[in-house]
Amino acid sequence: CAAAPEFGAAAPPPFKPPTSRARFVFVTRHPLANAISHSKVLRDSTLPELVAHWIAVATYMRVNENYLAHVLSIKFEDFCAAPADGLAAVWAFLGVDADASLAAAATVSIRRDPNALHKAAYCGPVTAGHAGAVREHAVISDTFGAKIEAEHNYTIGTWCEVDGY
Repeated sequence: CAAAPEFGAAAPPPFKPPTSRARFVFVTRHPLANAISHSKVLRDSTLPELVAHWIAVATYMRVNENYLAHVLSIKFEDFCAAPADGLAAVWAFLGVDADASLAAAATVSIRRDPNALHKAAYCGPVTAGHAGAVREHAVISDTFGAKIEAEHNYTIGTWCEVDGY
């Protein structure tokens, strides 16, 4: 079987294992928030490089989820917006008996908007018109925006203008 060009010669098996009991939970986060978060540790990487890496990982995940028998994909932002419901959904997917009060207690300290700090740090200079920030946002938006918005349903070009992702 042929592999997607971005993954080289190796390819996942061309079938879903019908008897597999393995469960896969994939969690994605807005690529800009993810890049900003990673930039705190990967100081030598640029935001465009980190967004490109996010695309590679997210694409790899999407390609491979087609070959797995049991997959649950969750947006981190959706999970945080309603964490008790999100945790109950994960537990149900895993076959764990879920009690709503236990899920609520386990998620009480989760921030409802996990990207707020990163978005403010990134968008503040962009919306203030700082040349470097505006230029970098244009590079990210022009280079990756259409692909991310079409294939992964995250807003890039107008992220600083919209509430949500």
